[in-house]
Amino acid sequence: MKLRNFIVTFSLVCSFPLLAQTSDDGFYLLKMGQLNSAKAVFTKKIAQNSLDSRSLCGMGEYYLKINNIDSANANFQRGISVNKTDAYNYLGLAKIAILKNDNVNLAAKLDLARKYGKKDAVVFTEIARIYLSQKDRNQEEITKAITKAIDINSRCSEIYLLKAKIAAEKNNFSDAANQYESSIFFDSTEFEAYIGYARILVSAQNSKNAIINLYTLVHKTPECVIAYRELGDILFDQGKYAESSDNYSKYIAKAEYTPEEKERFAYSLFFSKEYDKAKEIISELSGSNPDNYIMYRLLAYTHYQKEEFPSSVEMFNKLFSRIPENKVLTLDYEFFGKALEKTKADSLAAIQYQKAYTKDTTKSYLIDAMASSYYRYKAYDKAIEMYTKSLQRKKNAQASDYLQLANVYATAGSALQAPSDSVVKKQYLVKADTLFGTVTSINPKYVRAFLMRARVNSALDPETTLGLAKPYYDKTLEIIVANPEKYKKEIIESYKYLGYYYFQKSDYVTSKSYWQKILEMDPSDPTAIDVMARFNKK
Repeated sequence: MKLRNFIVTFSLVCSFPLLAQTSDDGFYLLKMGQLNSAKAVFTKKIAQNSLDSRSLCGMGEYYLKINNIDSANANFQRGISVNKTDAYNYLGLAKIAILKNDNVNLAAKLDLARKYGKKDAVVFTEIARIYLSQKDRNQEEITKAITKAIDINSRCSEIYLLKAKIAAEKNNFSDAANQYESSIFFDSTEFEAYIGYARILVSAQNSKNAIINLYTLVHKTPECVIAYRELGDILFDQGKYAESSDNYSKYIAKAEYTPEEKERFAYSLFFSKEYDKAKEIISELSGSNPDNYIMYRLLAYTHYQKEEFPSSVEMFNKLFSRIPENKVLTLDYEFFGKALEKTKADSLAAIQYQKAYTKDTTKSYLIDAMASSYYRYKAYDKAIEMYTKSLQRKKNAQASDYLQLANVYATAGSALQAPSDSVVKKQYLVKADTLFGTVTSINPKYVRAFLMRARVNSALDPETTLGLAKPYYDKTLEIIVANPEKYKKEIIESYKYLGYYYFQKSDYVTSKSYWQKILEMDPSDPTAIDVMARFNKK
């Protein structure tokens, strides 16, 4: 799993466990990133009690989150004006001092926080967190603050949450896991600990327990919306797309999500084959941000999976008009080719297959895709080139591989009708005959190969003066004559050739016998009827 942030970033926003962790707790909502909901809670509480210094502090934290320093400062100052002993508002001002590189004011505000929060373990945990957020960390002050917090209340879950983050930052994931467990032990609703622990389990390739861990959190605190997001991510990477989309659906329904998170929801819907829902989300995202090429990519694939091929082509065109060249995936070219192929734009499909193969030459099947496209739009020389290349790459070529190339040579030769093309025509047909011969040597019972070889030789001997096709029609009949129901057309074709061949040889008795056999199989065959009428007149 590619973790968005394995080490949870040390935020300047505090995470005070001041109230029960519910959707009515503004600080809890801040921790989850539900900023607008948090603001609404603080606004309501301040309206109910303008002297609520804690809610004023929360409003200050909200403004810090959205980088509105002036409004944050105003709320912290107002909190102090109504209650000068509220340590948390001083902590808020300390964070502003860090942002302004004002070390003098930082020290003064932290001293006041220590003074008024001397019996509060969370205050000293936040002081440690503030020191950690500095570029030049004062490790002595960090250790001192954590030690003081433990002395005040060793059962404070925030302490172990912070220690876990410090350990994770140092890549000491074993210690981090232990600290997260301690945090959960002292507060079974501490969602940051559950999520941090789950991420460690995922990195240790223990996604099963990570999922169990997060479902435990959801059971304890269903309002913890980001747990659903985390579950959605882990389940997606486990290939459990339906469960992933289910959890992301719950997250999107309740959370203040980012466009990136909604994109992940769209991906989970796509891979769980909920194409209509995926298309709805993707269309919404691409409409709000027309330069988001990722959404055009996903929309193009979604239309393809729904067999809406013209729409898929349209979206691929939009994708390629916006995407940087270095961001194009081999799969983008390949599926664009497939969509074009489905709309019978084979010449354009071949171009996309060529681009895909150029980008990743290990995908040898793209050579066959190119060859098929060239063949369908009658670019036989390119089709021959590609099928030959495909054949040469195969270590254990099968009869069907040779047959495929032989068919292209045969079709290419038959397509040349101008007298000026007679030399090339013969070359193509001779090559086809050779390849069909290879097929029959590999599989002496391959009916189609003998039949095609007969047709090619018939084309090389159009007047049937040399009887080049006779041995192959004879062989075809030898294989199929015992199964007239299955091979009726092939048998009649062979009889017609042989009837004409013997007629050319003036062996009218033998010739007539073949035309009679045809009428026995199909009394309505017009050619046989006409020939027999001529015989009867004579």
